Amino acid sequence: MDVIQTADKKNLMEARTVNVVSASPDRRQARCDHFAICSSYQYIDYPLQVTIKQGQLNELLSRTLGMKDPKTIIRPAKSLWGYRNKVRLHVVWDGKKLNWAYHALEHREHYARIEKCALLSDQVNELLEDVRALLSDEKFKALNEVLVRESADKKKLLIGLAGDERMDTTLLAAALEPFIKKFPLSGVMYSTDGKYYHPVFGDDYLEEEIHGKRFMMGIDSFFQVNFEMAQQLITDMAEWLAMDKEKTVVDLYCGVGTFGIIFSDRVKAVVGVEKGHENIPFLMRNIEANGTKNYTVIKGDCEKVFGQASKRGADILIVDPPRRGLGDKLCRELVRIAPGAIAYVSCDPSTLVRDLKYLSGNYSLDHVAMYDFFPHTFHIETMAILRKRG
Repeated sequence: MDVIQTADKKNLMEARTVNVVSASPDRRQARCDHFAICSSYQYIDYPLQVTIKQGQLNELLSRTLGMKDPKTIIRPAKSLWGYRNKVRLHVVWDGKKLNWAYHALEHREHYARIEKCALLSDQVNELLEDVRALLSDEKFKALNEVLVRESADKKKLLIGLAGDERMDTTLLAAALEPFIKKFPLSGVMYSTDGKYYHPVFGDDYLEEEIHGKRFMMGIDSFFQVNFEMAQQLITDMAEWLAMDKEKTVVDLYCGVGTFGIIFSDRVKAVVGVEKGHENIPFLMRNIEANGTKNYTVIKGDCEKVFGQASKRGADILIVDPPRRGLGDKLCRELVRIAPGAIAYVSCDPSTLVRDLKYLSGNYSLDHVAMYDFFPHTFHIETMAILRKRG
Protein backbone atom coordinates (compact mmCIF):
# COMPACT_ATOMS: atom_id res chain seq x y z
CA MET A 1 0.00 0.00 0.00
CA ASP A 2 1.34 3.43 -0.95
CA VAL A 3 0.59 6.29 1.47
CA ILE A 4 1.27 9.99 1.84
CA GLN A 5 2.03 11.29 5.33
CA THR A 6 -0.42 14.05 6.31
CA ALA A 7 0.55 14.70 9.95
CA ASP A 8 3.26 13.75 12.42
CA LYS A 9 1.93 14.00 15.96
CA LYS A 10 3.43 13.17 19.35
CA ASN A 11 2.14 9.60 19.57
CA LEU A 12 1.12 8.81 16.01
CA MET A 13 1.57 9.56 12.36
CA GLU A 14 -1.40 10.23 10.07
CA ALA A 15 -1.34 9.23 6.41
CA ARG A 16 -3.60 8.93 3.40
CA THR A 17 -3.76 5.91 1.09
CA VAL A 18 -2.96 6.75 -2.52
CA ASN A 19 -2.63 3.28 -4.02
CA VAL A 20 -3.40 -0.33 -3.05
CA VAL A 21 -0.51 -2.42 -4.34
CA SER A 22 -1.77 -5.78 -3.10
CA ALA A 23 -5.26 -6.04 -1.62
CA SER A 24 -5.83 -7.89 1.63
CA PRO A 25 -8.29 -10.82 1.46
CA ASP A 26 -10.26 -8.87 4.10
CA ARG A 27 -10.67 -5.84 1.81
CA ARG A 28 -14.20 -5.27 0.50
CA GLN A 29 -15.73 -2.86 -2.00
CA ALA A 30 -17.36 0.05 -0.15
CA ARG A 31 -21.04 0.62 -0.91
CA CYS A 32 -21.02 4.41 -0.47
CA ASP A 33 -18.88 6.90 -2.37
CA HIS A 34 -18.70 9.02 0.77
CA PHE A 35 -17.86 6.11 3.12
CA ALA A 36 -14.65 7.71 4.42
CA ILE A 37 -16.72 10.46 6.06
CA CYS A 38 -19.32 8.52 8.03
CA SER A 39 -18.47 4.80 7.83
CA SER A 40 -14.76 4.45 7.21
CA TYR A 41 -14.66 0.68 7.88
CA GLN A 42 -16.85 -0.17 4.88
CA TYR A 43 -13.85 -1.53 2.98
CA ILE A 44 -13.07 -4.04 5.81
CA ASP A 45 -14.70 -7.49 5.99
CA TYR A 46 -17.19 -7.39 8.88
CA PRO A 47 -15.64 -10.11 11.13
CA LEU A 48 -12.35 -8.23 11.01
CA GLN A 49 -14.13 -4.98 11.97
CA VAL A 50 -15.36 -6.69 15.15
CA THR A 51 -11.89 -8.10 15.86
CA ILE A 52 -10.34 -4.64 15.50
CA LYS A 53 -12.86 -3.06 17.87
CA GLN A 54 -12.46 -5.87 20.40
CA GLY A 55 -8.70 -5.40 20.28
CA GLN A 56 -9.00 -1.65 20.83
CA LEU A 57 -11.28 -2.14 23.84
CA ASN A 58 -9.08 -4.86 25.34
CA GLU A 59 -5.99 -2.71 24.91
CA LEU A 60 -7.63 0.14 26.82
CA LEU A 61 -8.74 -2.20 29.60
CA SER A 62 -5.26 -3.72 29.86
CA ARG A 63 -3.33 -0.46 29.72
CA THR A 64 -5.58 1.62 32.00
CA LEU A 65 -6.95 -0.96 34.43
CA GLY A 66 -4.07 -3.45 34.35
CA MET A 67 -6.31 -6.31 33.22
CA LYS A 68 -4.00 -9.03 31.85
CA ASP A 69 -6.61 -10.94 29.87
CA PRO A 70 -9.87 -8.95 29.61
CA LYS A 71 -12.89 -11.24 29.21
CA THR A 72 -14.97 -8.93 27.09
CA ILE A 73 -18.32 -10.16 25.83
CA ILE A 74 -18.80 -9.40 22.14
CA ARG A 75 -22.21 -8.64 20.65
CA PRO A 76 -21.82 -8.30 16.85
CA ALA A 77 -24.42 -6.32 14.94
CA LYS A 78 -27.58 -8.14 13.89
CA SER A 79 -28.00 -5.99 10.77
CA LEU A 80 -24.98 -4.69 8.86
CA TRP A 81 -26.79 -2.24 6.55
CA GLY A 82 -29.79 0.04 6.87
CA TYR A 83 -29.60 -0.03 10.67
CA ARG A 84 -29.59 3.71 11.44
CA ASN A 85 -32.99 5.01 12.55
CA LYS A 86 -31.90 8.66 12.57
CA VAL A 87 -29.89 10.86 10.21
CA ARG A 88 -28.96 14.55 10.18
CA LEU A 89 -27.78 16.10 6.89
CA HIS A 90 -26.75 19.58 5.86
CA VAL A 91 -28.31 21.41 2.93
CA VAL A 92 -25.97 22.70 0.23
CA TRP A 93 -27.34 24.68 -2.72
CA ASP A 94 -26.00 24.57 -6.27
CA GLY A 95 -28.03 27.35 -7.80
CA LYS A 96 -31.62 26.13 -7.48
CA LYS A 97 -30.61 22.53 -6.78
CA LEU A 98 -30.78 21.30 -3.20
CA ASN A 99 -28.15 18.74 -2.15
CA TRP A 100 -27.71 16.70 1.02
CA ALA A 101 -24.23 16.77 2.51
CA TYR A 102 -21.96 15.74 5.38
CA HIS A 103 -19.06 17.79 6.71
CA ALA A 104 -15.96 17.07 4.60
CA LEU A 105 -13.05 15.26 6.25
CA GLU A 106 -10.43 17.91 5.64
CA HIS A 107 -12.32 21.05 6.69
CA ARG A 108 -15.39 21.39 8.91
CA GLU A 109 -16.54 24.42 6.92
CA HIS A 110 -16.60 22.36 3.70
CA TYR A 111 -19.24 19.82 2.74
CA ALA A 112 -19.30 16.58 0.77
CA ARG A 113 -22.46 15.99 -1.23
CA ILE A 114 -24.07 12.58 -0.94
CA GLU A 115 -26.64 10.62 -2.92
CA LYS A 116 -27.64 7.55 -0.89
CA CYS A 117 -26.34 6.19 2.40
CA ALA A 118 -26.09 2.42 2.88
CA LEU A 119 -26.47 2.80 6.66
CA LEU A 120 -30.03 4.08 6.14
CA SER A 121 -33.07 2.06 5.12
CA ASP A 122 -34.31 2.05 1.52
CA GLN A 123 -37.39 3.95 2.70
CA VAL A 124 -35.35 6.79 4.25
CA ASN A 125 -33.11 7.02 1.17
CA GLU A 126 -36.17 7.22 -1.07
CA LEU A 127 -37.75 9.85 1.18
CA LEU A 128 -34.59 11.98 1.09
CA GLU A 129 -34.42 11.77 -2.69
CA ASP A 130 -38.05 12.85 -3.07
CA VAL A 131 -37.67 15.70 -0.56
CA ARG A 132 -34.60 16.90 -2.44
CA ALA A 133 -36.51 16.93 -5.72
CA LEU A 134 -39.59 18.66 -4.29
CA LEU A 135 -37.72 21.36 -2.37
CA SER A 136 -35.15 22.26 -5.08
CA ASP A 137 -36.77 25.64 -5.54
CA GLU A 138 -35.83 29.25 -4.78
CA LYS A 139 -38.76 29.41 -2.36
CA PHE A 140 -36.94 27.05 0.01
CA LYS A 141 -33.47 28.63 0.01
CA ALA A 142 -33.85 29.29 3.76
CA LEU A 143 -33.35 25.57 4.47
CA ASN A 144 -29.97 24.47 5.84
CA GLU A 145 -30.53 21.10 7.52
CA VAL A 146 -32.75 18.01 7.54
CA LEU A 147 -33.35 15.42 10.27
CA VAL A 148 -35.19 12.14 9.66
CA ARG A 149 -36.24 9.51 12.21
CA GLU A 150 -37.72 6.10 11.42
CA SER A 151 -39.47 3.77 13.86
CA ALA A 152 -38.45 0.11 13.87
CA ASP A 153 -41.84 -1.54 14.33
CA LYS A 154 -44.16 0.39 11.98
CA LYS A 155 -41.48 2.09 9.86
CA LYS A 156 -43.14 5.46 10.42
CA LEU A 157 -41.18 8.61 9.64
CA LEU A 158 -40.70 12.00 11.29
CA ILE A 159 -39.02 14.81 9.36
CA GLY A 160 -37.33 17.83 10.88
CA LEU A 161 -36.27 20.73 8.65
CA ALA A 162 -34.18 23.66 9.87
CA GLY A 163 -33.65 27.06 8.31
CA ASP A 164 -34.41 30.65 9.21
CA GLU A 165 -37.40 32.91 9.72
CA ARG A 166 -37.74 33.64 6.00
CA MET A 167 -39.29 30.22 5.47
CA ASP A 168 -43.03 30.23 4.81
CA THR A 169 -44.02 27.05 6.66
CA THR A 170 -47.47 27.09 5.05
CA LEU A 171 -45.76 26.88 1.66
CA LEU A 172 -43.49 24.15 3.01
CA ALA A 173 -46.46 22.12 4.24
CA ALA A 174 -48.17 22.39 0.87
CA ALA A 175 -45.02 21.25 -0.95
CA LEU A 176 -44.66 18.20 1.27
CA GLU A 177 -48.33 17.21 1.23
CA PRO A 178 -47.77 14.43 -1.37
CA PHE A 179 -45.60 12.60 1.16
CA ILE A 180 -48.61 11.95 3.39
CA LYS A 181 -49.92 9.39 0.89
CA LYS A 182 -46.59 8.01 -0.37
CA PHE A 183 -44.79 7.55 2.97
CA PRO A 184 -46.03 6.59 6.46
CA LEU A 185 -45.36 10.04 7.87
CA SER A 186 -45.93 10.77 11.52
CA GLY A 187 -45.26 14.47 11.02
CA VAL A 188 -43.05 17.26 9.72
CA MET A 189 -41.29 19.75 12.01
CA TYR A 190 -39.50 23.05 11.40
CA SER A 191 -36.86 24.89 13.42
CA THR A 192 -35.29 28.33 13.05
CA ASP A 193 -32.42 27.60 15.45
CA GLY A 194 -31.72 23.88 14.95
CA LYS A 195 -32.83 23.15 18.55
CA TYR A 196 -36.51 23.84 19.04
CA TYR A 197 -38.77 22.23 16.44
CA HIS A 198 -42.42 23.11 15.84
CA PRO A 199 -45.01 21.05 13.92
CA VAL A 200 -45.70 21.99 10.30
CA PHE A 201 -48.24 19.19 10.08
CA GLY A 202 -48.95 15.88 11.79
CA ASP A 203 -47.55 14.82 15.16
CA ASP A 204 -44.39 16.06 16.87
CA TYR A 205 -43.24 12.57 17.81
CA LEU A 206 -42.62 8.97 16.73
CA GLU A 207 -43.64 5.95 18.75
CA GLU A 208 -41.42 2.93 19.35
CA GLU A 209 -42.06 -0.28 21.26
CA ILE A 210 -39.20 -1.95 23.07
CA HIS A 211 -39.39 -4.73 25.67
CA GLY A 212 -43.17 -4.34 25.91
CA LYS A 213 -43.17 -0.59 26.62
CA ARG A 214 -44.18 2.24 24.29
CA PHE A 215 -41.99 5.27 23.88
CA MET A 216 -42.66 8.62 22.24
CA MET A 217 -39.65 10.60 21.07
CA GLY A 218 -39.26 13.94 19.36
CA ILE A 219 -37.29 14.67 16.23
CA ASP A 220 -34.11 15.36 18.23
CA SER A 221 -34.71 13.31 21.39
CA PHE A 222 -32.00 10.91 22.48
CA PHE A 223 -32.73 7.31 21.53
CA GLN A 224 -30.24 4.69 20.41
CA VAL A 225 -29.91 4.77 16.60
CA ASN A 226 -29.60 0.97 16.31
CA PHE A 227 -32.86 -0.50 17.61
CA GLU A 228 -31.84 -4.18 17.44
CA MET A 229 -28.64 -3.66 19.40
CA ALA A 230 -30.46 -1.51 21.97
CA GLN A 231 -32.79 -4.45 22.61
CA GLN A 232 -29.79 -6.74 23.15
CA LEU A 233 -28.14 -4.31 25.57
CA ILE A 234 -31.35 -4.00 27.62
CA THR A 235 -31.72 -7.80 27.71
CA ASP A 236 -28.17 -8.12 29.06
CA MET A 237 -28.67 -5.32 31.58
CA ALA A 238 -31.80 -7.01 32.93
CA GLU A 239 -29.94 -10.31 33.29
CA TRP A 240 -26.78 -8.93 34.89
CA LEU A 241 -28.35 -6.48 37.36
CA ALA A 242 -29.96 -8.10 40.39
CA MET A 243 -33.27 -6.21 40.47
CA ASP A 244 -36.07 -6.87 42.94
CA LYS A 245 -39.03 -5.11 44.52
CA GLU A 246 -36.91 -3.89 47.45
CA LYS A 247 -34.54 -1.82 45.32
CA THR A 248 -34.54 1.68 43.89
CA VAL A 249 -32.96 2.42 40.52
CA VAL A 250 -31.44 5.83 39.76
CA ASP A 251 -31.15 6.44 36.00
CA LEU A 252 -28.76 9.29 35.14
CA TYR A 253 -28.95 10.86 31.66
CA CYS A 254 -32.24 9.02 31.32
CA GLY A 255 -33.32 10.62 28.02
CA VAL A 256 -36.93 9.70 27.22
CA GLY A 257 -36.95 7.16 30.07
CA THR A 258 -36.12 3.95 28.21
CA PHE A 259 -34.19 2.01 30.87
CA GLY A 260 -36.13 3.17 33.91
CA ILE A 261 -39.59 2.63 32.45
CA ILE A 262 -38.70 -0.83 31.14
CA PHE A 263 -37.34 -1.88 34.55
CA SER A 264 -39.98 -0.10 36.64
CA ASP A 265 -42.09 -3.27 37.00
CA ARG A 266 -39.16 -5.12 38.57
CA VAL A 267 -38.15 -2.64 41.29
CA LYS A 268 -39.62 -0.58 44.11
CA ALA A 269 -38.95 2.81 42.54
CA VAL A 270 -37.13 4.58 39.72
CA VAL A 271 -35.58 8.06 39.83
CA GLY A 272 -34.71 9.52 36.43
CA VAL A 273 -32.40 12.52 36.01
CA GLU A 274 -32.44 14.50 32.75
CA LYS A 275 -31.82 18.09 31.68
CA GLY A 276 -32.30 18.03 27.90
CA HIS A 277 -35.18 20.18 26.61
CA GLU A 278 -35.52 17.76 23.70
CA ASN A 279 -36.06 14.80 26.08
CA ILE A 280 -38.00 15.96 29.14
CA PRO A 281 -41.46 16.51 27.52
CA PHE A 282 -41.35 13.01 26.04
CA LEU A 283 -40.01 11.50 29.26
CA MET A 284 -43.08 12.84 31.06
CA ARG A 285 -45.42 11.60 28.30
CA ASN A 286 -43.84 8.13 28.35
CA ILE A 287 -44.22 7.75 32.10
CA GLU A 288 -47.92 8.57 31.77
CA ALA A 289 -48.50 6.52 28.60
CA ASN A 290 -47.02 3.38 30.18
CA GLY A 291 -48.93 3.84 33.43
CA THR A 292 -45.65 3.93 35.39
CA LYS A 293 -46.56 4.94 38.95
CA ASN A 294 -43.21 4.50 40.70
CA TYR A 295 -41.11 6.86 38.54
CA THR A 296 -39.86 10.22 39.86
CA VAL A 297 -38.26 12.77 37.52
CA ILE A 298 -35.57 15.19 38.67
CA LYS A 299 -34.74 17.84 36.09
CA GLY A 300 -31.20 19.16 36.00
CA ASP A 301 -27.54 18.50 35.39
CA CYS A 302 -26.54 15.09 36.75
CA GLU A 303 -23.42 16.49 38.43
CA LYS A 304 -25.53 19.01 40.34
CA VAL A 305 -28.59 16.95 41.30
CA PHE A 306 -27.25 13.42 41.77
CA GLY A 307 -27.09 13.96 45.53
CA GLN A 308 -30.74 15.03 45.54
CA ALA A 309 -31.73 12.03 43.43
CA SER A 310 -29.86 9.58 45.64
CA LYS A 311 -31.74 10.70 48.77
CA ARG A 312 -34.67 8.65 47.49
CA GLY A 313 -32.40 5.59 47.48
CA ALA A 314 -29.79 4.38 45.01
CA ASP A 315 -29.44 0.62 45.22
CA ILE A 316 -28.79 0.35 41.48
CA LEU A 317 -27.38 3.10 39.29
CA ILE A 318 -27.72 3.22 35.50
CA VAL A 319 -25.64 5.80 33.63
CA ASP A 320 -25.55 6.51 29.90
CA PRO A 321 -23.49 9.71 29.71
CA PRO A 322 -22.41 11.66 26.62
CA ARG A 323 -19.03 11.00 25.04
CA ARG A 324 -17.15 12.92 27.75
CA GLY A 325 -18.13 10.28 30.33
CA LEU A 326 -18.86 10.89 34.02
CA GLY A 327 -15.71 12.76 35.04
CA ASP A 328 -14.04 13.08 38.43
CA LYS A 329 -16.74 15.19 40.12
CA LEU A 330 -19.57 12.76 39.43
CA CYS A 331 -17.35 9.75 40.15
CA ARG A 332 -16.49 11.23 43.57
CA GLU A 333 -20.18 11.71 44.31
CA LEU A 334 -20.91 8.20 43.12
CA VAL A 335 -18.31 6.75 45.49
CA ARG A 336 -19.82 8.77 48.33
CA ILE A 337 -23.36 7.56 47.64
CA ALA A 338 -22.09 3.99 47.01
CA PRO A 339 -24.91 2.25 45.10
CA GLY A 340 -24.65 -1.53 45.27
CA ALA A 341 -24.46 -2.03 41.49
CA ILE A 342 -23.78 0.19 38.49
CA ALA A 343 -24.57 -0.31 34.81
CA TYR A 344 -22.34 2.07 32.84
CA VAL A 345 -23.27 2.42 29.17
CA SER A 346 -20.61 4.23 27.16
CA CYS A 347 -20.16 5.47 23.61
CA ASP A 348 -16.45 6.20 24.16
CA PRO A 349 -14.32 3.42 25.69
CA SER A 350 -11.47 5.83 26.50
CA THR A 351 -13.60 7.89 28.89
CA LEU A 352 -15.21 4.70 30.20
CA VAL A 353 -11.90 3.16 31.30
CA ARG A 354 -10.80 6.49 32.78
CA ASP A 355 -13.90 6.48 35.00
CA LEU A 356 -13.59 2.76 35.76
CA LYS A 357 -10.05 3.37 37.03
CA TYR A 358 -11.38 6.03 39.41
CA LEU A 359 -14.08 3.64 40.67
CA SER A 360 -11.90 0.51 40.82
CA GLY A 361 -10.96 1.00 44.48
CA ASN A 362 -14.60 0.76 45.51
CA TYR A 363 -16.08 -1.44 42.78
CA SER A 364 -15.24 -4.70 41.07
CA LEU A 365 -15.92 -5.22 37.37
CA ASP A 366 -18.42 -8.05 36.81
CA HIS A 367 -19.05 -7.77 33.07
CA VAL A 368 -17.70 -5.78 30.16
CA ALA A 369 -19.58 -6.14 26.88
CA MET A 370 -18.94 -4.55 23.50
CA TYR A 371 -22.00 -3.87 21.33
CA ASP A 372 -21.49 -3.11 17.67
CA PHE A 373 -24.17 -0.45 17.35
CA PHE A 374 -22.36 1.09 14.40
CA PRO A 375 -21.12 -1.46 11.83
CA HIS A 376 -18.68 -0.07 9.23
CA THR A 377 -17.66 2.77 11.57
CA PHE A 378 -14.92 3.02 14.21
CA HIS A 379 -17.45 3.71 16.99
CA ILE A 380 -17.63 1.32 19.95
CA GLU A 381 -20.56 1.04 22.37
CA THR A 382 -19.77 -0.65 25.67
CA MET A 383 -21.55 -1.62 28.87
CA ALA A 384 -19.75 -2.33 32.14
CA ILE A 385 -21.46 -3.84 35.19
CA LEU A 386 -19.83 -2.94 38.53
CA ARG A 387 -20.46 -4.30 42.03
CA LYS A 388 -19.61 -2.53 45.28
CA ARG A 389 -16.71 -4.19 47.08
CA GLY A 390 -17.23 -5.60 50.55
